[in-house]
Amino acid sequence: MNGLPVLILPSIEKRFSLSGKELGIISAANDVAAVLIVVFISFYGNYGNKMKWVGGGAGVSGFGLLLFSLPHFMAGPYDVPDFQPGKGGICISSKNSSSSGSCDSNDSGAMWYYMLIFVIAQVIHGAGICPLYPLVPAYLDENVEPKQMPVYIGLFYLSALIGPGVGILLGGQFLSVFVDIDQPSGLNLTPKDPRWIGAWWLGFLVFGLLFFLLAIIISGFPSSLPGAKERREKHIREGNLNKKSDVKEARLKEILPELKSLFMNWTFLFSTLGLSVAVIFAYSFVPFLGKITQLKFGLDPVSNGYLLSAVMTPTIMVGIIFGALVVRQFPIKSVCKRSAFYVVVSQSFAIIVPFLMLLPGCLNVNMAGVSTSYTDRINSTHEQMIARYSTGVLISQCNVNCSCSIDNFTPVCGSDNIGYPNPCYAGCTARYDDKTFGSCSCIMTDTSKPGTARQGYCDRDCKNLAIFLVCIGVGLCVFFSCSVPLKTVVLRCVPDDKRAFAMGMQYVFVKGIGLIPGPIILGHLLDLNCRLWQDICGQKGRCFVYDVDLVSRNICIFGAVIEGISAVFFALSWLLYQPEEKTSDATPLQTNIANGNETVL
Repeated sequence: MNGLPVLILPSIEKRFSLSGKELGIISAANDVAAVLIVVFISFYGNYGNKMKWVGGGAGVSGFGLLLFSLPHFMAGPYDVPDFQPGKGGICISSKNSSSSGSCDSNDSGAMWYYMLIFVIAQVIHGAGICPLYPLVPAYLDENVEPKQMPVYIGLFYLSALIGPGVGILLGGQFLSVFVDIDQPSGLNLTPKDPRWIGAWWLGFLVFGLLFFLLAIIISGFPSSLPGAKERREKHIREGNLNKKSDVKEARLKEILPELKSLFMNWTFLFSTLGLSVAVIFAYSFVPFLGKITQLKFGLDPVSNGYLLSAVMTPTIMVGIIFGALVVRQFPIKSVCKRSAFYVVVSQSFAIIVPFLMLLPGCLNVNMAGVSTSYTDRINSTHEQMIARYSTGVLISQCNVNCSCSIDNFTPVCGSDNIGYPNPCYAGCTARYDDKTFGSCSCIMTDTSKPGTARQGYCDRDCKNLAIFLVCIGVGLCVFFSCSVPLKTVVLRCVPDDKRAFAMGMQYVFVKGIGLIPGPIILGHLLDLNCRLWQDICGQKGRCFVYDVDLVSRNICIFGAVIEGISAVFFALSWLLYQPEEKTSDATPLQTNIANGNETVL
């Protein structure tokens, strides 16, 4: 399920005219509920049936997913931009300037309530997910042999984290279907067409129904598996596990003392801070990875889904399994210290990953009036062009009377190898059946006659996609190999009966510090490097053209700084670890009896 947003964010951006920052808010809204309620869920979950909490949460999440698909049914059929005269179509002679076209009042500010539904749906979905990550690891830990715990935790995170890869693969399938299932009469669009929008909503509808089924199944698990309590008490007596605290029941007044105890645990505190800072970049980069690869390497949504799934699924799987196997080799009594050291080494290597953004990909879109001058503005500097566009002017003498507008983006490539936002801005007055346009007054040829244009972008000389994907795969493998070691540190550095509460508090920190602001920051970084914005009746919509080089540079700097700070916190977590002194409360005779070896003296 978590992989769907990686692909569908560009689709809802296009369908509902959203900015990068607004996409970041939608992505981050999923984590808001965690900050508000997970403290109480993890605290009270320690004393009840953990799986019933998880099952109830699955039902809530299912409702949130169904709600997320609602804007599709509210918005009505997708009005595919066509090439009719005026606006985004071909040029028609008019005494009106291009900036004064008619405006549909329904377009102005009409998308805010869709944005609100997306945010509310994400909050509800996030609330349902809250019990999963703090309670399930604790449930597994208390029901299996301590030595086998890393394997089971690894399997849990393996199933949870390969989800993005599977979700991306399924998302690619959903996006290969037209958003309204059937295309309008007379159109035969493909995913490679810039006007294409896939069925982004279909995945949320399917997974929403599946979540309701899972809620019923999960709720049937018992609070403890047969023999688990006796086995755990034995290991506590032998000093292999931390002792339980003195609190026997869940009381609200105990939360503050428990919080103080956790925050005075330096290993827990710095490990949590390290993870929280790391995910500011990692978990904001992954949701935008589909958009970034489209910008940087010119991929269409369907191909993007297949490639990212092929990279993410196996690398995440290998990383988690490797991390689990490494932790399994550590002795039980020193597993916390050694796991913390492994995280330090891995995170230090992860600092290299953001620099992959500097790998050359596609050239920037060479767009007339944005990155290059019109032929009749040959003496204008790039700064003058940007200044002119900042006032809403994207016209020239060659298209001044064409009644063009920039509310729709149907790019064409001129015979001069320069791109134009649509045929109207290229001054084209003729349209042919083979997706080409003629009599384009803004496109000059060697013969000084009006040129022609074809639908789509000009060649951007894209390269290095394979190298980028391989390096991203290695980076994901290293990052996710820390999943089991990180959870092992938390589970083994706190009292035995406070594991779920510690996991819940780490969950709050990760959400509040990392997952909520991270996507918003990255979305804002994308917006800062936008060269051409959609204009909907004077209001800014989505970004049409980005400066890919600046996007890559800024993401690299952002990621390198974040990963460096995270590595420092992890190092402090390892250096400040102080193992609890293990004392046995049982006499040798009692221990022998507990082991089933009663000795008669």
